[in-house]
Amino acid sequence: MNWLQIKLRIFISIFFILGSYNSLAFDPYEGSGLPADKASAYIESLGYTTNERQELPDGSYAIFLTGMMPIAVAPDHPNFIAERTVAFDTAVINAKSEFAKFLGSRIKGEMTLEIKRGKFPSPEEIQNASNGTSAVDFYQKAKLLLMSELDKQLKENNVDIYSIQDQAADNQKALDEATARAEKLLNERKFSQDIEQTANRMVSGVQILGVWEDFTPGETKGTMAIAAVYSDKTLKLAQAILNKDPSLSPKSDFLNPGMSIKETIQDFGAGLLTFQGTKLIKNEKGEPVLLSFGHSYLQIETTEEKMFAEREASLKADGYLASFAGEMVSAFESLNGRSTYSQFTDGEHLKRSGGYQSVENVKFNLELSGVKKAISWVQEHPLSGQKIVGVVKSWSPTSAMLADKAEKGELSKKEETSSSDDNTLLESDTIEEGYSSEGTSSNLDF
Repeated sequence: MNWLQIKLRIFISIFFILGSYNSLAFDPYEGSGLPADKASAYIESLGYTTNERQELPDGSYAIFLTGMMPIAVAPDHPNFIAERTVAFDTAVINAKSEFAKFLGSRIKGEMTLEIKRGKFPSPEEIQNASNGTSAVDFYQKAKLLLMSELDKQLKENNVDIYSIQDQAADNQKALDEATARAEKLLNERKFSQDIEQTANRMVSGVQILGVWEDFTPGETKGTMAIAAVYSDKTLKLAQAILNKDPSLSPKSDFLNPGMSIKETIQDFGAGLLTFQGTKLIKNEKGEPVLLSFGHSYLQIETTEEKMFAEREASLKADGYLASFAGEMVSAFESLNGRSTYSQFTDGEHLKRSGGYQSVENVKFNLELSGVKKAISWVQEHPLSGQKIVGVVKSWSPTSAMLADKAEKGELSKKEETSSSDDNTLLESDTIEEGYSSEGTSSNLDF
């Protein structure tokens, strides 16, 4: 073997060694390093995937979402804590927006298949369709109403799909022409907006499973990411809150209890500084409980400013509860007894926020009943030095029932004691770790 051949073999060996090293050094499945990866990984650790309907062990359904948003200002900015909350709220909107796009595409795809099969629902099918109480029930009936609206628009174009279907064996050409016309209508702007509105309503009212705050030196001023879920169970709770009827809530799971509200809050540990929004848990009796976490901050160290900041955090927590209940339930309530799409959307308007449109019912005025303040706390953010003021509110079927009795003057002495608020102030030195960029709790329910 001459020297040239030896050099060639060495070169080839080095090439393959480096090639093997590079293929091992880069693994696209390891994640991009973005905070959203942490949210997705968390959902996967629970055994689920995002943006797809997931069947839960009890036979009900849930849809898991993620969202991310940069914080607009650096930690040394005086408005950092306020902008941090804005970033959280926008991350939630982004999660809803992405899922709404996915859902809209799915609805349109399924309707296109139905059109090609000539399967338009009859008025009787729409009228007799189950209103139900689940996300799947809503999805199916809303799709029926969309198909009915499409049929109405076909009739306005002198196309009677039912007559053509009856004569399909003798008039295939007419059926093909009607199908082509229906597909064209489906792609027009007006109908696309109807589909978008239906998809938006499907994602209204979610609970937050986890929040992540990320600071990568030299890359960002900070980023907030969230993992969220929308489920049949949260729908039932929302209906119970809205109707002031605890019996509409999911049944308590006495055999598989969770933790008390106090234990759950302590379970967050320093993650309490990061977690915001509404979360569903099971308490120590197995009863479903909604917790709502609101944040504010101190601009100056005075008693008056502390009171103002706590009030602001309390209002934020109330707002998360109202949004959770109101948006979700308005969709299902307006669905009941409706036989046309225009009836379904009557009395509503769309409010744009980023890429997501949240549906607001202008006739709807939610009064929260049975909401209690669980705790308030103050803690310094380690990067900004600003003090975060937090408030946690709670709602449960029991608290709603006691609130109703109190309103009617029917509370016993024992019930009066159990219904009193636990307004304990959690001092900053009780959050021993000081700060955690991950806000999660092991007490989960969906």
